[in-house]
Amino acid sequence: MPTITFDKQAFLKAVGKKLPDQLLTEKLAMLGTDVQAVTETEVSVEVFPDRPDLLSMQGFARAMRAFLGLKPGLAAFPVAKGKETVLVDPALKAIRPYTACAIARKLKLDDARIKQLIDIQEKLHGTYGRKRKRIAMGIYPLNGIGFPVRFEARAPSDIVFTPLESDKPMPALQILKEHPKGKEYGGLLFNARAFPVFIDNDEQIMSLVPIVNSERTGRVTAETREIFIEVSGFDFNVCHKALLMVCAAIAEMGGALESVELRYGAKKMRTPDFTPKTTSLTAAAVNEQLGTSLSQKQVCEALQKMGYDARATTVKIPAYRADILHEMDLIEDVAIGYGYDNLQSTMPAITTIGAESDSARTERIVRQLFVSLGYTELKSFCLSSVETQVTKVGQMRRPLEMENPLTAEYSVLRQQLIPGLLDALSHNRSNEYPQMLFEIGPVWTPEEELRIAFVVCGERTGFTEAKATLEAALRLLGKQLQLKPYEDKLFISGRAAVLPGGFFGEIHPAVLNRFEIPFAVAAGELRIKEILE
Repeated sequence: MPTITFDKQAFLKAVGKKLPDQLLTEKLAMLGTDVQAVTETEVSVEVFPDRPDLLSMQGFARAMRAFLGLKPGLAAFPVAKGKETVLVDPALKAIRPYTACAIARKLKLDDARIKQLIDIQEKLHGTYGRKRKRIAMGIYPLNGIGFPVRFEARAPSDIVFTPLESDKPMPALQILKEHPKGKEYGGLLFNARAFPVFIDNDEQIMSLVPIVNSERTGRVTAETREIFIEVSGFDFNVCHKALLMVCAAIAEMGGALESVELRYGAKKMRTPDFTPKTTSLTAAAVNEQLGTSLSQKQVCEALQKMGYDARATTVKIPAYRADILHEMDLIEDVAIGYGYDNLQSTMPAITTIGAESDSARTERIVRQLFVSLGYTELKSFCLSSVETQVTKVGQMRRPLEMENPLTAEYSVLRQQLIPGLLDALSHNRSNEYPQMLFEIGPVWTPEEELRIAFVVCGERTGFTEAKATLEAALRLLGKQLQLKPYEDKLFISGRAAVLPGGFFGEIHPAVLNRFEIPFAVAAGELRIKEILE
């Protein structure tokens, strides 16, 4: 989780109220953040991933003003209708198809505010933007750009410009190999036949997205009074949310926001758009989840302290809040706004005493039995492969398959435990023998059931040793071994048996060869449910 540090006096001035350190620390924590330090000069807080709008001093100050009741309700950010246009190339569809843009004028920048702009940009890149994979952002002095600006796809050989922190023009592929930002983020353009770029009306390349801005058009200084902001990515709503977070911070620095017309072919739209989303929330729904008896007025007051416009059951959500996806998110903010310290703790109407279930008790006893017999417990993944569960052990029935597996190695749910134990033996050939392993875990046949399986591997291992293991275990459980002959490609014919709830035998040499196991193996598998009964 990112930590942001800002000047304490500048923060308190933006909040509009002086607070003692202890009270400031308390209020920051009650707002739902982890306070790292409050010193004489600085405030450091850790922002949770669900509140990217707090990744700037301005965003934090805005939230604190509402939380303290100084300026509750929905913050207003006027946006003038601008004349500038950004044209989006349809060829970007498979590369990086969306952008959201804005213009800010009347800025009064200094070194501190420039640093704040850079911090907002980088914090959003690293968190909400998933290290520029989800979104990437560029900020440019407006006076060096000719409109309309084009966001288009170009062949790498056609992209040559001077990147930030460089003094000479470089081709795109050289930037990816040699420039610090190219080395860091070049993998995002891996295998792309065309690269996304912003180009102005004078054919100046403004940036190679999502890597680096141009030194000529992309350096903001203390003399800059007007800026152009663009956010690009794979989801327009995500791009727009990030743009709104930055624009809100810039507006609170004194900037005058102006919209930009985006043209996606024949489709036109304007950004930024701070129109809030409207939903509803009743006191009954809040009280059901929080165990409170709040009135609708109290719910509205709590939401106003969290920056919403709430009247009766109607709630207007700030457009820059990316974390409000469900009614439960609003209820959580009601709890924060009302104050967790005001929620009364109560004992449940009923009391219960915890006890070990029959299934857990049986599993614990069986585990202890096998450990006492000299076995070592193994815990393997529930996901396996068709090769391990079917091909190597000669099974015909197909296991349950994952719909979108990342690798073939973990593509099915295991239907037996023995194949996993054999796979473990194949990876332990360098260890001394005999090797005795057991595992307790779920299998799917296709319904889920809990089983225990064991394997014994050594020079003199055979059917008799597996039988002796089961006899000893069942005797300690007060049961007798009742056997019938069992035929399966997993075992040698005539050297396998079935019993109520399970089977065991001597593994077939063909199976051992597939797993590359050098010695004989005896194995068995039982359903825990049968042992319990």
